Amino acid sequence: MSTQLYDLVVIGAGPGGYVAAIRASQLGLSVAVVERRKTLGGVCLNEGCIPSKALLESSDHFVRTQNDLVEHGIEVSGISLNLSQMMKRKEAVVKRLTDGVAGLFKKNKITSFSGQACLLPLEEGSQCRKVAVSSGGNITELSAKAILLATGSEAVPLPHIEFDNKTIINARDALALKEVPQRLLVVGGGVIGLELGSVWSRLGAVVTVVEMQGQVLPQTDKQAAQVLQRSLKKQGIEIVLNARLDKVESTNAGMVASLTTAKGELQLSCDKVLVATGRRAQTAGLGLEQVGLQTNKLGQVEVDENYQTAVPGIYAIGDLTPGPMLAHKASEEGVV
Repeated sequence: MSTQLYDLVVIGAGPGGYVAAIRASQLGLSVAVVERRKTLGGVCLNEGCIPSKALLESSDHFVRTQNDLVEHGIEVSGISLNLSQMMKRKEAVVKRLTDGVAGLFKKNKITSFSGQACLLPLEEGSQCRKVAVSSGGNITELSAKAILLATGSEAVPLPHIEFDNKTIINARDALALKEVPQRLLVVGGGVIGLELGSVWSRLGAVVTVVEMQGQVLPQTDKQAAQVLQRSLKKQGIEIVLNARLDKVESTNAGMVASLTTAKGELQLSCDKVLVATGRRAQTAGLGLEQVGLQTNKLGQVEVDENYQTAVPGIYAIGDLTPGPMLAHKASEEGVV
């Protein structure tokens, strides 16, 4: 098997990985990037920040056209929702940006590989690290002076309620629904839950948000969170704080969610349950144990001030490392 040699191999082509690859190439390094998806851009561009903002904009146009134009002397009748077209626009926005990353790779002479990357043990006497890339039954071996792990994160299911991607859904599923659910239960009052709850509420769903803490956006300023909560309630979103989802059952009348709240037990009828309670580092299949890398209790990889892991020559950034799971954090770390 022939081995291709690079200065740097980046595993993951999200906002951390692709920014790091471009910067490394600009500094004169030969760079390869391995990405499991067929498209570049990671979670942010494909199923996170970008598609959610596209749907927020479209749904905002829809609700404003219905409610906010009369005072301007603009009367519109016969308004209807073409959800299929809205989704097509979202997909076009995503494609434009992911194609843009591919264009930047070409411009900066970065080689990209599509497939699952797995770290290989360091061979005796070798100064280079190796990565095996599996795709369609074929394996390509890459060798590099340094490896950067930037594989991002994935949605975490509730311990007692697994995703079925039909009725119990995650954010990726919620960005691609074929029809507006009549009743949507959002579990988790963080950024993801509130964004997607807002989208589907604007499009006609009856949305209830359940949050275990005493405020929405638990990690943010309390006063700002209260202002946002009042705004969301004014828009028609019901918010239940200090509440826990215990179970979801399918009955003859539909799905019923059982909650424990500060005021006692509560049952809610719903068509879909969006679980947005958090994310975890995505390390499956990376072969961390083969190179002696351990993860902490949160499943993340510890790094030093230069983002080097405990294994020389292997670095990590973004959601794989401790700290906020934010795209711009990963990008800045990628530059470093």
